[in-house]
Amino acid sequence: MLSAKELSGEQLRAATPDLVVSSFKSWFTKDKVGTREELQSLGLPSYISAVDCPQQETGTPFERLFRDYEDYGKIFGIQDRANALIAKQRDVIKQATQTDRLGDLGAAYSPGRTGCDGRRGPRGLWRRFARCHTQFAG
Repeated sequence: MLSAKELSGEQLRAATPDLVVSSFKSWFTKDKVGTREELQSLGLPSYISAVDCPQQETGTPFERLFRDYEDYGKIFGIQDRANALIAKQRDVIKQATQTDRLGDLGAAYSPGRTGCDGRRGPRGLWRRFARCHTQFAG
């Protein structure tokens, strides 16, 4: 973690990252970490998650998350691992939708602080599913 609070453009540049990834388009402004164009001019590519941008991306939040996994697989040259993770999570979601025991279900949480358009977004649950997020975190 580069900052316990909001990351500044100076902190970001001092870390000399190879890639800047954000879940929120609203982070890429002059008064935050810098615009994507500014970062690109410095040779620093950026990526915005599809999860928080339903206006620009289609599908369920999980489908958008899986697109992120596919993109990360391409970016880091680990498509096989990304595809395996997607397959496992699809299976867990399928199992969760077939269960009768609500006690076995967990929840995916999205803080939803700002949407991809910079507006305040909804806070809370995406969908219920069987501990999928923590099960495959490692």
